[in-house]
Order: sequence, then structure tokens, then C-alpha cells
Amino acid sequence: MANGEKLVSPPACYKAAIWKHFNFKATKNNSGVFETDKSHAICRECNIPVKYSGNTTNLKTHLNRHHRGLDLYHQDDRTDNDFDKKRDSSRPSGTPVTVDKSQPTVIDILSDRKLKPDSKRATEITNLIGRFIVKDLRPFSVVENVGFRALVNNLEPRYRIPCRRHFSTKIIQDMYSENQRALLYDIKQAEYVSITSDGWTSRVTDSYETVTCHYLNDWKLESKVLCTTKFDESHTAENITSFLESVMDEWDIREKTVALVTDNASNMLLAASKLDGITHMSCFAHTLNLAAQKGLKTDGVSRVLSKIRKVVTYFHKSTSATELLRSKQTLLGLPGHKLIKDVTTRWNSTYDMVERYVEQQPAIQATLLSKDIRKKETDLQSLSDSVLNTAEEIISIMKSIKTATVVMCGEETPTISIVSPLYHKLLNSFSNPVSERCRAIEIMTSAMKSDFEKRYSGNGVDSFLHKVSALDPRFKALPYLSPVQRDFIFNLVFTEALQQHQINSDVNDDELESEIPTKITRTMQDNNDCALNDLLGDLFTDTDMYDTTKDKEDAVNEEIVNFRKDIVIPMSANPLEWWRKNNANYPILSKLAMKYLSIHATSVPSERVFSTAGDILSAQRSTIKPKHLNALIFLKIFLV
Repeated sequence: MANGEKLVSPPACYKAAIWKHFNFKATKNNSGVFETDKSHAICRECNIPVKYSGNTTNLKTHLNRHHRGLDLYHQDDRTDNDFDKKRDSSRPSGTPVTVDKSQPTVIDILSDRKLKPDSKRATEITNLIGRFIVKDLRPFSVVENVGFRALVNNLEPRYRIPCRRHFSTKIIQDMYSENQRALLYDIKQAEYVSITSDGWTSRVTDSYETVTCHYLNDWKLESKVLCTTKFDESHTAENITSFLESVMDEWDIREKTVALVTDNASNMLLAASKLDGITHMSCFAHTLNLAAQKGLKTDGVSRVLSKIRKVVTYFHKSTSATELLRSKQTLLGLPGHKLIKDVTTRWNSTYDMVERYVEQQPAIQATLLSKDIRKKETDLQSLSDSVLNTAEEIISIMKSIKTATVVMCGEETPTISIVSPLYHKLLNSFSNPVSERCRAIEIMTSAMKSDFEKRYSGNGVDSFLHKVSALDPRFKALPYLSPVQRDFIFNLVFTEALQQHQINSDVNDDELESEIPTKITRTMQDNNDCALNDLLGDLFTDTDMYDTTKDKEDAVNEEIVNFRKDIVIPMSANPLEWWRKNNANYPILSKLAMKYLSIHATSVPSERVFSTAGDILSAQRSTIKPKHLNALIFLKIFLV
């Protein structure tokens, strides 16, 4: 070390363990004061200066390259004097610096060498983390969580986890683009598609519109999310129509879209009417909900529900009453069920409330008659026999609607063919006269029937539903229609099947006609020397003789007759599976079945997206960008 120079330890604020291996050089200025040069750090092992620019990367690189045996991550108890003594004893002053040439082992190299980001192993892990974020609805920040990083490091120490921004802008978007192309290809192979659409509002009051697509792939119903788009415009019919048209154009399904299924909102109904060539169907589950709400709001029924709700609310607020109710349940041998309080906007919760009350009525009455309860709540009384009878009739009427809703939402193949049979079944249950019914129930069923009928009357909706049901091997008998009505519906099937068959066969006919002259010429050339050809050739070379196809009307009629004679499959059977096995027997009708049996009976697929979106748009990630939300929802539904 030259005169006027010395090595000084790093300041106390430099707390990284690596500073135990480095000093700074200090030089005396003209005033005799030592000034520290922090542009380079001096290695205590070999005295080599290493450039220092505010971080320790260069220092770590130096030690890893030249002094691999040192512990870089733990504090070293050696003092500055110890380092000086070691350096002085190992190297005489003025001698050249020598670097340790000892070679690390292969195991050391393999364990310390990090995977390149574009290596096969690193790419595989990164994609799996992206899939984990999508399928488990995790926020992008999960890759920065200490526990997650420790887990990944333990499983693969050589892997460096990319930052959250890399996953949100690169990995997820690449996965979305790749799977979007795959869905585009699948949809391109489908002959017909149907779509559903619905709107929802996020927790930060942003409006979104979701569109789902449904099609048959080898007679298996496929349901996919096309988009979940932030909808900033006013929800007018014109704007919704424009949005739906843009989605269909983006996915190139405008010409093959058969039907659109939405709720009964007036703007959705008007928007659907502006889409030429596309049949609009109202969500059957939403229609059931509207009819049920209409019935429950009638005066007599509303008063009964108010009395039940008052008692249930009391038990929900009083812990002592609830405890007493439990003891009465045990004493009377009733199930230990808790009373249910309804949500007025959900009719099925009202049904559950009434059903549970009737089930627990003996225990409730015994509890309300106890002295302790009567002292505290003098105006709280159990239901009279007449009110209780009305409650039981409400359950009887609403049970069929709830069963229908469960069937629609839980059906493995919830195609629109099931709507017509359910519609007539429910309509009959509303219309059947029961002499014992009280006035309140009569008004209720009348209101429900009136609301239900208006949803499926006019514009040929009922005929369309009957026609689709006629193509379902479970419902083709159409027992709820008269013989004349059944014949009329199958005449509609005949007419459309004939038109479809004509379109499909025109191309084949053109090809056949282009081949016939060639066949005739070849036959004439081969038989130039045949005397029989000279006599009868003109008679038997008529082009009509080469048309081996049946008369189209007879072919269609024969298929319909055979289809109606075929066995009716059980309600539990899958109609699409039946068509997959029998489409060769009915090649013409199977085209119609494929066209209509892909239509969903409800807009539930779109509504289920709301649940997924609610899980994604949690309080922790409420500011997620719309394009990221769209990609996450799409992948969540698309990836198996």
C-alpha cells in the first residue's frame, strides 16, 4: 500500500454479510484528511479492486468466481485484523496477487447453476404456475408471497420465479391467445352454434357483458366462454345488438348461429329482435323465476309469508329462543334443522323458508307457548290452522317449479327440447281445479299461469319449442298435444327437413350430373361394335336412369315415419348419445337434431361466469384490468 493510502472497513450502515469480505481504499488529501473512495471495493482475500455502483452484484460475482469456498450469506466472525494477518502471512509484501485455482466439483456446479428462463424445464414450471393462477383463481401477487417462493425453491432450487408482471402481461396472455386459437378451430368445425348472453356488475360497479357459445362436437355438447367484456356504453337495445354482432364477427359465427338465449329484460328482447336470422329464446329458469315471484307477491300469499317471516326473524335474533327450539326438536323427535330466513329477491329461498317452517311447526308452536317466550314476546303467535293450510298449499304449488329449476340447472344435456314438456306440465299444475284450494292460492296460481303463458305465446315460439321436442327421442311422442297438433308439428319438421335436404343435395346433384355424360360417352365407346347398343342405346342412356337417389320427399317422409315408430328412450337417457348411435339411420333428421339440440334452455352458462368472475374480482384484486379478467375467465372455463 503506497504512503498516504490505507484500507478502511465499510460503514456500519452496510449490513449485508458480503461486506465482511471487502474494504474501501482511503487516500490522504492535501489537508491530511483521509477520503474514502467508494467507487471500488477491495477484496480482503486477494486485494483486487471490484467496481461498486451502489449494489453488491459485482461483489458477489467476484467471490463466486474466485473464492467459491467462502460463505456469502452468513456473518463471518473474523475481524479486520484476522484478514490482515492472513493476507500478510500468505503473501510477502510486493509479491504479485495469486488467485485460488482450485476447481469446484461437478455437484457444486450443477446445484448452483440457475436455469435459463427459456430452458425447457424453466418454461414448463412457469407455464404450470400460470395454470395454477388460472385454475385456482389466485392473484398474480402469489408469485411474490414468501411461502410460495420457499415452496418452489425447495422443489427446484435452480428455478428463478419471474415477477408478477411477467405472468399478467406475458404468460397468461400467451395462454389465452393459444387456447383462443384452439377454440376458433373447434368452432369452425361445428355446423351450428347457439349463444347465451347476460350482464353483471362488479364489486367496483363496472358493468360487464358475457357471451357463451354452445355447439355439438361428435354429438357431445360443448359450452365455452367467448368473452367477458367491460360494457361502458348505455345498455340500450342498439348498443347490445352492436356488441353481440361484433362478438359473432370476431369469432366468425354469424352465419352458423342458430339461436340466442337471454333473460326477459326488455332491452335484451329488443336487441335480439334486431338480429336477423337468429331465433331468440327466453331463459326458461328466468321465466320460472318471474312467474314464481308474481305468485308470491299476491296479497293473500304475501300476508302468509309475512307472518312466517316474522316468526323466523325472531328465532334468528334470539339465542335463548333458538336454544329452547332445539330442546323441543329433540323432545318431539324432529330433525335438528335451523329455521331458514328468505331473501325476498330469490323465490326459491322463500320456498325453503316455508317448507322448513311447516316441517318444524310442532316444535315452533311448543316453543312459542312456553312461559319464558310469552313473557318477552306478547304479540308473537304461532300460525293458525287456516294459515298453516295455506302454507302447505304454497309448498305443493311451488315444489313443481323448484323441481323444474333444479332439472334445468343440473341437466347433463340442458337443451331447449326439455322446455316444451316442462312448460305444459307446469301449466297444467297451475290450471288443475282443486275444490279445497283457498282463495289466496287460486289468485296465486292464476297470476303465475298468466305470467307464464305470455312468455311463450305469439311469434311461433310454442310451435318452435314443440318442433325441437319432436326431435328429442325422449319427448317425440308429444303426449301433451292432441293427435292433430302432433301431426301439425311433424309437418313442420317435414317441411324444414325437406328444405335442408334439398340444400345439402344440390351440390351432390350438380356433381352427379357432371359425371353422367362422361359415363355415357365411355359406355358408347366401349360398345361401338355392339348390335344391342345400336338397337336400345338411345332408350337406356337417358340421364334419369343414372339418378339412383330416392325422391326427396319420400326419403324425408320415410325417415319421419320410422323415427316416430322407433322406441321412446327413458327420461334418464342422453338424447345426444342416442343420436350419435342412430344418426346413420336418420341422415336427414339428424341434421335438424344437430341444429337445434345445441341450443341451451337457459342462460345459466353466462350466469355461472358471474360466480367465477366474483371469485377473481375479490377485494384483493378489485382493480384488475378488464383484458386480464377476460383472459382469466376464458382460461378458467376452457382449461380442463
